[in-house]
Amino acid sequence: MRDVVATIRLAPGEVGFYDEYTRIHLTYAKPEAFVFAGMNVTQIRNSVRSGRLLLKSGTLGAGAKPVPVATPEPEVIPVVEEVVVIPEPIVVPEPIVEEIIEETPIAEEVIEEIQAEEEVAAEPAEETTAPEIVEKPGKRKKKQAEDPQA
Repeated sequence: MRDVVATIRLAPGEVGFYDEYTRIHLTYAKPEAFVFAGMNVTQIRNSVRSGRLLLKSGTLGAGAKPVPVATPEPEVIPVVEEVVVIPEPIVVPEPIVEEIIEETPIAEEVIEEIQAEEEVAAEPAEETTAPEIVEKPGKRKKKQAEDPQA
């Protein structure tokens, strides 16, 4: 394993950093990295001076001695069991439908109605005459014949 010389971190407000010499890539999701002995730290030093990076531990000098670094423990994410509650279906009572029973006429009444209709149809219909149209005198004006001598 290589010797760790320093630990660097993104400064607050920064979202990312990449150093071509050391190939260290810092992002919002991974904001810390180790700097190992023998790396070209020129750009990292400039970024620490400008405030883009923070030197968390160690040194970036020429004769830097390795810094003992405790390996970070992996984060333990508690497993939360989700309890899914299935709601009971809503029971809607069925509407009460009352059956309407129409009384059917008795057969005798039906026969009497049919006979009455036949009697009405058998009677001779009275002949009706159209009323005479009478014109009222004086309503129409006769055209006066033009006098050829005039």
